Amino acid sequence: MFYRRRSLMEAPTTTSTLNTLDVVNFGLIFMTLALTFGMSVMILQRSHVMVVASSLA
Repeated sequence: MFYRRRSLMEAPTTTSTLNTLDVVNFGLIFMTLALTFGMSVMILQRSHVMVVASSLA
């Protein structure tokens, strides 16, 4: 298994596949970060609106 993986690493075609895998992983990480950031912003805006409404009431 290790020897086969080493031979695959030495092959020039695996560099492009590794790059695409890295791009996919980076995209997934970026998507999760954006989702968490959006959710936190939405929660903050909702709590801020609730605080403003309670202070006005």
